[in-house]
Amino acid sequence: MKPLILTDLDGTLLNFTSAFEDWLTSKDIPFHPNKLGDHYCISGMFDHKVDEKQLVSEFFESDYGGNCQALDNTIQHVRELYDLGFDFIGITACSDDEA
Repeated sequence: MKPLILTDLDGTLLNFTSAFEDWLTSKDIPFHPNKLGDHYCISGMFDHKVDEKQLVSEFFESDYGGNCQALDNTIQHVRELYDLGFDFIGITACSDDEA
């Protein structure tokens, strides 16, 4: 049996922040850029109350959510570990979806 690595995707391997901010901009939704930082407090990005769950759901259903760019060096390091015999399963806590 191959060793298995379970890893988060958003903010670990993929640049969620930039993609989410680009999506908000494309939807003309006003927000405070760079407020996500390392803590992912989506409500802190806005001066008004937002339905965070709905926003994140809409984002991931969009082309922006499906095309997050890899963070620096992640492709190289995942490939190196894969070449050493590791398998990967990506996980996320960004939704209640079972898929």
